[in-house]
Amino acid sequence: MKGCVRQYHLEIDAKEVTTNFYTEEQAILLFQFEEANQVLKHSLNCLEDCILVVADLESEQIMYKQYDELESMTHRMMESFLIQTQNEYGQFVHSLPEKRYKETEQIYSSVYPNINWQVIIKKRIQ
Repeated sequence: MKGCVRQYHLEIDAKEVTTNFYTEEQAILLFQFEEANQVLKHSLNCLEDCILVVADLESEQIMYKQYDELESMTHRMMESFLIQTQNEYGQFVHSLPEKRYKETEQIYSSVYPNINWQVIIKKRIQ
């Protein structure tokens, strides 16, 4: 992935609640274990021009058969992603809201200066 994507859902009163940000080289994993025809409960929004790769399980299996090392490489990337996510979540949970806000603003505003992070982050923590 290239760019910056915001994940959010709508509250009953149509208020957007930001649940995550995805940036350069992070994977956006969308799992839906219920009915295949069910509407997802969240949406994605590109905050700037993005390049994304979209694939499903069937195409993934075909690629694994074509390229022997791809499956083990994908597993290593997933393990790294899950460890990073768990660490970030642990830090987030143990931080005060003000510290969360300041850290998030600092991280993202330096990487993506053209995006109005104050508005987006405030939506996320409200």
